[in-house]
Amino acid sequence: MGLDSSIKITDNQIAAKNRVRIEGLKVDASQAEAQASADLPLSVALNLLKDQDGRIDLKVPIQTKLGKFAVDTSDIVNTALANAAKQAAFAYVKQALQPLGTLLFVKDMASAAAKPRFQPLIFASGSADIAASQQDYINKIVALMINRPGLTITLCGVATQADKIASSVVEQHRDADAELAAEDLAAKLQILAETRGKVVTRRLVDAGIAVERLFSCRPQVLADDSAPRLTISL
Repeated sequence: MGLDSSIKITDNQIAAKNRVRIEGLKVDASQAEAQASADLPLSVALNLLKDQDGRIDLKVPIQTKLGKFAVDTSDIVNTALANAAKQAAFAYVKQALQPLGTLLFVKDMASAAAKPRFQPLIFASGSADIAASQQDYINKIVALMINRPGLTITLCGVATQADKIASSVVEQHRDADAELAAEDLAAKLQILAETRGKVVTRRLVDAGIAVERLFSCRPQVLADDSAPRLTISL
């Protein structure tokens, strides 16, 4: 680890500008979670910052009362490092994905925690094909993962009411005398959501992303008017 620092003391205030360069850092995810902010775990932030050579270059400003800094240095420094890593990770993702995406925070209904996600990948109703309009976004995700080899993502296919309508129309057109049973349609939508995850996983693997860095979750079928999509969680 390397450190460049400049410190200014005015009255009872201390302001430090620090540039930290770290190489070969390994993060214990269980410990990082304990130091995480409410929305972005420190382990994820550091993996977003670690380049292909395992280096992190981070600006860490510290400003506090002089007496407090002398008494509780470790807590102040750790907090400053975590906050700086989070802010730098946000800035990096924004630069890497804009204007096509950024980091979102979506509540997990099971844990009530906000999990960081990239912008979802949108699909046409009833389709598991990656649209031409989404190719640039996929390319940016690929570049981000190549440049940040410590990053892993979870891909979750989602089918919605729009898929249900599209699937029903196709079936009716094919056989006007038969009604698609509700359970058959539900199974069809589940498969569609799952296929979306498999298609994107295959696309990322073909682009050079190791399959060990790609995880999948149980596909979702939602009875709402949201867009058919694939969610990409960190």
